[in-house]
Order: sequence, then C-alpha cells, then structure tokens
Amino acid sequence: MITAQTLGLTTAAGLPVSLVGVRMEATLTGPVAEVAITHSYVNSEAIPIEAVYIFPLPEGAALSGVSALVDGRVIEGSVKERSDAFASYDDAMADGHGAFLIDQERDDVFRISVGNLNPGKSVEITMRYALLVGREGPALRLQLPTVVPPRYVPASGIVGVVGETDDERLNPERRAHVPYGLTLAVNAILPGGITALESPSHPIRVEHRPDGALVSLSRQGAPLDRDLVLLIEPRQKNQPFGAVGLDAQGRRHVLVNFEPDVESFRGAAGAPIEALFLLDCSGSMEGDSITQARRALALSIRTLQPGDTFDIVRFGSTFDAMWGKSREFTEATLTDASAWLAKVGADLGGTEIAPALASLLSRPASSSHARQVILLTDGQVSNDDEVIALARGYASTARIFSFGIGGGVGEALVRGVARVSRGAAELIGSGERIEPKVLRQFGRLREPALTDVRVDFGSATVTLSPAAIPPVFSGDRLAIFGRLDAGAPTSAALRVSLPGGREMAWSVPIDFERPTATSAIATLWAKAKLRELLDGQGRRTGSAQSKRARERDARPVDPALALALDYQLAYEGASWVLVEVRQDADKTIISPQLRPVPVEDELANPAFLRSGGPASRATLARFGLAPSSALRAQPTGAPVPPPPASPPWMAAPAGAMPLPAPKRAAPESTRQKGAGGPLKRAMAKLFSRDTSDSESMSMPPNYDAAPSAAPSGGAVGGGYGGPSGSRQREEAVDDLLYDVLMLQRADGSFADGPALRKALGLAMERLEAAGGGAYRLTQAVLYWLASVHGARRAEWQGAADKARTVLLGHLAATDAEVAAWFKS
Repeated sequence: MITAQTLGLTTAAGLPVSLVGVRMEATLTGPVAEVAITHSYVNSEAIPIEAVYIFPLPEGAALSGVSALVDGRVIEGSVKERSDAFASYDDAMADGHGAFLIDQERDDVFRISVGNLNPGKSVEITMRYALLVGREGPALRLQLPTVVPPRYVPASGIVGVVGETDDERLNPERRAHVPYGLTLAVNAILPGGITALESPSHPIRVEHRPDGALVSLSRQGAPLDRDLVLLIEPRQKNQPFGAVGLDAQGRRHVLVNFEPDVESFRGAAGAPIEALFLLDCSGSMEGDSITQARRALALSIRTLQPGDTFDIVRFGSTFDAMWGKSREFTEATLTDASAWLAKVGADLGGTEIAPALASLLSRPASSSHARQVILLTDGQVSNDDEVIALARGYASTARIFSFGIGGGVGEALVRGVARVSRGAAELIGSGERIEPKVLRQFGRLREPALTDVRVDFGSATVTLSPAAIPPVFSGDRLAIFGRLDAGAPTSAALRVSLPGGREMAWSVPIDFERPTATSAIATLWAKAKLRELLDGQGRRTGSAQSKRARERDARPVDPALALALDYQLAYEGASWVLVEVRQDADKTIISPQLRPVPVEDELANPAFLRSGGPASRATLARFGLAPSSALRAQPTGAPVPPPPASPPWMAAPAGAMPLPAPKRAAPESTRQKGAGGPLKRAMAKLFSRDTSDSESMSMPPNYDAAPSAAPSGGAVGGGYGGPSGSRQREEAVDDLLYDVLMLQRADGSFADGPALRKALGLAMERLEAAGGGAYRLTQAVLYWLASVHGARRAEWQGAADKARTVLLGHLAATDAEVAAWFKS
C-alpha cells in the first residue's frame, strides 16, 4: 500500500516534513567560489514547531553570512560565542519570537534550528559561504556536498557535554524518499572562457558564454543523496595571479596563486620509501568503492621501486595486516599482495579507523625508508578529530596521503589527516575513476615534498595564512592568503629551495589599489587563520536546543573566538543566530514541537526505518551503526607507544600538540562485526537508481570485442544510471591504459598480455620479428605511453621511470627502430 510515509512526505512517526526545498547558487571566479544555499521551510501542521536539519558544507568553507526571509522581511544574523548564541535563541523562543540558529557540529557538518515556526507559516534561510576551489589536473573541481552520510560512531567519546550522543547529533532519520530536492545555478566566470565542463555526479545543462558558462541541473529538484561535482577546464591554464579583497572594515587582504613548473622538480632522486596501505573494508565501502579501491591498490603497488618496502592493512570493526611488517618489494611479494587483494571485500562492519591507523604509525620506523601511509576510505566516522590528532602526533615520522572515496565523503577527516601530516588528499566522487588520482597521488608521494618554501612581499608587512606554508608538491597549485598590515607591495615572489641546493622563484604582480568587489578573499584568509589556530585543540562537543548559557571561563580571551567574532565566521566555538521580533498577536504562545528533518538514503527501506525491522538493521549495519550499541567495537588493550623523535628527512608541522595514547584493537574473540550480506545487497538493487551490477566492475575488459556505438544527445555529464556516452568512450581508453600498466613487473619490465597486444597492435608483430624479448617489449610500451597518452603523463610517469631503470645498459633497439615499429 502506497502511503504518504512511503512516498517520503512524512517522517517515520507520520508527521509532515517541514523542509520543502534546497537551492544552491554559486559564482565561481577563478579559484574562489561564493555559494548561497537556501532552505525553504513550511509548517503544514496545526501546532507550532521547531524544525531541526543536519546538513553538510564543504570542508574549508567559510560560513560568513546568514539571513532569513519571513513574511517579506529580511532578517540578518550575527555570529556570537556559542553559549551566547544558544542563550539568544532560547530566550527568543521563550518570549514567543521566531528564532534561527546555525551551529557547527563538525568541520563539514552543521545543524540548523528553526524555532517557533507557527502553523501555516514559511521561512527561507539563506547561508553564504566562500570556498577555495580544488584543482584536478588542468580543471577546477567544484565539489558541493548535499547530504551528511551515515557516520559510524566508535565506542569511545560518543557522548557530548549535554548528554547527546554523536549518533543523535550526526545521524538523522533516513528515508528512501523525502519531499524536498535540490535546485542548482552555477555561474562560472573565467577570463578566456572554458574548454570543457562536465559533472561525473549529476546530469547537467550548460549554457556557454565567452567568459565562462552557466550550469544547472538537467532535472531540478534532484535528490540530495550525493556530492555534486563539477569539473571546469579554463582555456587559460595554470596562470599564476594575485588578487586583493577588502573586509567589512576596509582592511586589505591578498590571495596569491602560484603555479610552479612541474618539470622543474623532476629528476630529484628520493630515498626508498616504506609504503603502508590502509584500506577501508567497512560495510559502507561495498559496491563500486571497494572494487575501485582494490584495483587502485593493485596499481599503486606496481609503482613501487626496487628497494622500497610495503605492507597492507585492511580495517572495519576489526583490522588485520597482510604480513604485520613491511617487506621488500619484489616479484614474489608483488604476487603475494595481488593474491591477498583479490580476496578483500567490504565485509568488516563498522569504521574503526583509529586503532588501525595507530597500529601502523606505532610500528618501529626505519632510518633509511621514508614512511608514507596511503589511506583509502569514505571517511564516514564521527571521531574524525581523534583520527586527525593521531595523524598530527606522528607527523614527524609519517606523511599520510589520503583518498576519499564515494558520493558522500567525510571531507574533514580525509583532508584533515593529510593536512596535519604534511601529505596530500584526493577525493573520488560518484562516477569518477579512481586510477588517475591514485597515480597523481603517487607522483607526489614518490617525489620529495618541497618544505623550504617562502613567500616574499618585499618591504611590506603581510600576515600570511597559514603562517607555516604547506609543502609544495610537483605540479600542485599553491594558494596563500595574506592580510596587509603595512606597506603596499606591487608583487609577491614564491621562493623554493630544491633538493641539491638549487633555488627557484616565481613572481606574480599585485595591484592593491584595485580590490575585488567581494569580501571572499578576506573571509578565506580568516578561515585559514582560524583553522591554523584550532589545529591541535580539542573539539567543543555538544549542541542541543535545550542547552543553556554556561558559566564563562576566567581564562584569557580565546584568539580563535576573537578572530571568529571579528570576521563573523562560524566554527565550533561560535554560532550564527537570528531573531525575528514579533508583535504580541504573532507570538508563539504554546511550546513548539521538535521536528527533525529526515534525509535521503536510497538504501533505506521506508517500511522498516527506525522501527527496528530487519531492513533498518541491515542498512545501519552497512555503516557499522545499529539502534543499540551492539555493533560498536570495543577496542581495548595496551596504549600505543608515544611518537618517536623526528628523523632529519621530515620536519614536524608548527604547533604540533601531544595527543593521548590511542587504543589498540580488541583481540579477535572480543570484536563484533557489522551485519549485512544478501539482504543488504538485495536492498541496494531494489532502491538504487543504478541497476547495474557493481560486481561486474571487477571483470577484465574483452579486448577482442568490437567497440559499440556510443549514444548521442542528452544532457552533459554523467547521470544517475551511469556515465554519458562520451565518458564511456573515455573509460574504454582508460581501461586499456591501466590494464597495460597492470602488466608491469616488480623490476620495471612489462609482461606480455592481451591488453598490451591490443595497445601495440602491429608494432607487437614487428618487435617480435626483430627478436622480441622483455627489453624490446618494455621499450615499445614506453613509446606507446608517450605517443598515445602524452597528455596523461602524470598518471604513468612513475611506471615509465621504473621501466627506464631496468633498461639501463639493456637497450635492445634504437629509438629509430622503436619508432619504425609504430609506423602505419
């Protein structure tokens, strides 16, 4: 029987859902995006309500403005110290006025409370934030989260200061359908226009213009069930620049964007590495995520060099290692690792990342091998601060290179562990291939990070944010914010000390007399400075609508709070509050009823949600969650040894703080694994929009089959059921490239195989006629990579470097002979 509940029009308790629509409007100017997100609420009940909605913002976004539209009136909000904001909200509600509160639960999770919404009334809440857009090769990557995914709650530290658990604060009711959807409008303004624009996550419509493009969804009102990703390739690529902006008080701030030459850093031989792979095998990784992760790991291992060592640890509610200690990379260990990976699945229940990471970081460090931890996860945990603190505590001995996988990545964790350990992060969203990003990441990992980096503004006094400039990796953009305190520089110079004693410099002009029209640069400077101040501090947990103002500390003024109040920025110590002052006739005279807003989860079975039924339990078990604490692992044991002293090859980040000793995982007999299995997989097929079988992703391609005709027409970008025709053609080429790379042996040579014969074609016959052999074959592969995939050099450069090593002194053919093999 179809009811309002099964259609998502009501909550599990049969009550109307007050949120009726979400609208996102973004303006992208170069690498800076200004976004306005509007929530529309309607009270269709006969009693006043207090609506509460948990929603995401991008990690690093600076929430700098909130307004409410009520009965044609615009009410502007302000940032107050958290206890003051809660007091203002509670007092306004007690007096019958309208009240609105936006509170930060995590770096990427917020809660909005709409208090005293009277029967029949509506309100629109608009939140404005600025964001530094990411880079992905030549393209700008705008990633906007739309839903907070289910987060696994570990056993430790789950109760906030007001007795509310992380499960209650971070995991709202989930429904297969909700009555509200997403409307999108993006204005990309890029001098010179764009050469390509696509969305791997959503079908989109694009209106091209000389200076950019207008983007909207092909289907407005789309479900809020995954991150929205736009890849925008400007016509003017890799252009360094400097831009100036003013804050509300007229203070000048600057953004300098450097684009160091990739080739300038090549050729610096690094020390052998110890690669420790940490693979998330929790239930939330089931499907395409674990399939892609397995393939990515298999390819990653092949980028290792002779002399490197490695090990793999998989984790969920439990964790186990392939060997338990690092072994040298050889053909034998490569074979063992490939066999071990083939058996790995997303079957370890919850996401207990901290014990697994601690077990790796606490291993005895080698003085000859730089330790690099490669983390692949969806980041869907509630204790991200604990994990980030763990990474910070061991930053002197290990860098973490993280991958966030899936359509609802926990960005705060994925980016946080990389930032504090001086590594780097990559995000792989819905519909995106993981392999190119893994290979780009391994390019960073293999080349030594450039840590002696300085920005010179001449005689001017500029407060940089962050003060400690992040390490620069080959080919990465470096964006630095500054506040001009004295002087008026006309340029800024980036100076980098390279391995071997060389120094390079790049300069960009700055016109401080022509500031931009917005305050986004000033806002992002303050956000970066705020994060720098907060790194190393504990989280201020606990927010609830019954919270009252606590007694003020007698301690000196918190510099983070002072900065947040000065620049009107929300963080976990300061919140946005708005009060709608009402006339007596309009006041709420009875206590409003709490109405949490459910969120969309396409795997949720409406008939069993929050009812304790089997489908509800299976869905929650997918993320290691349960109505009770039964699925939460209880790690116990001896504390991990303290972080060792810093070796000379790794500088500790500024402001590193001591961390409490983390806990080891419990013995196998005391661990509890999450539920799942056939029922959950059946639910995934019943309620997923993509009807394809994810297991087919692991099947090798048939290189003997004729290519099928690609569909034409339709919206630009990938849809819910899979990529568009153009992406299918691109992925077919990608499959061939990566399957060729998968044929590389540990010593760097290439083995024969169907993918390689498909790639080389007639050249294979000619090199065999010339005598064949592994060396000729390897030379041919190098030629094919450079001639066919030159634009994707960053993805195969590591494999090519290793192949050239094995060819030293063993060239079986001249360059001219190799080129002749490929002539048509």
